Amino acid sequence: MGGGNDRAVVAPEREASLLGIASGGPVLLLCRQSFDPIGRPIEFVRSLYRADRFRFRTRLQPPAPTAARLPPQTRLRLATTADTPALAAFLSPHGGWVPGIVDQTVLDALDEEEVADWLRTLTSSNGPTTWLVESVDGDILAFSRHGEDPLDSRRGHVYSLYVAPGMSGHGIG
Repeated sequence: MGGGNDRAVVAPEREASLLGIASGGPVLLLCRQSFDPIGRPIEFVRSLYRADRFRFRTRLQPPAPTAARLPPQTRLRLATTADTPALAAFLSPHGGWVPGIVDQTVLDALDEEEVADWLRTLTSSNGPTTWLVESVDGDILAFSRHGEDPLDSRRGHVYSLYVAPGMSGHGIG
C-alpha cells in the first residue's frame, strides 16, 4: 500500500497481546502515506493485521480520464447527438486521413449523412459510451467508444478508437 514497507512480519509482544495472538505470530504490516492536493504529506499510518483473520483483495482500475492528462489546449468530454455531423466529417475522406491508414476505396465509399445517422444512433443509445477529444476551437482530434464486453460483463471493451492522423503520437489516444 505504500513505500515498499508492506510485508509479513512477526508480531511484537505488545501488538500480539492487543491482537489476541501469540507473541511472534504472523501479522501483515501495511504502511500508507497520504498527501494534500499540492503534495505535502498529511498522514502516515502503520497498521498490523492478524494474518489468520484478514484477507486482502485488490482491484486494479485505471484512473478516470481527465483533461489534465491531455495535451495542452484540448479537452475530453462525452459526445452527444449534436456532435454527430462533426464526427461523421472526421471520418470522411476529407477528414485528413493519411493515405495507407484506411484504404482509399473504403473512404470513398463513405457517405457522410449515412455515417452521421449511424453515429446519432450510437450516441443516443444506452450502450457503449462515446468520448471525444477536441481542441479549444472545437475541432475533433479523436474519439472512442467503449462499454461492457458483450461476452463478459465483468470486463470492458473498446469498440473503436480514432485519432486524427496529425495528432498521432501526442498522447490523445
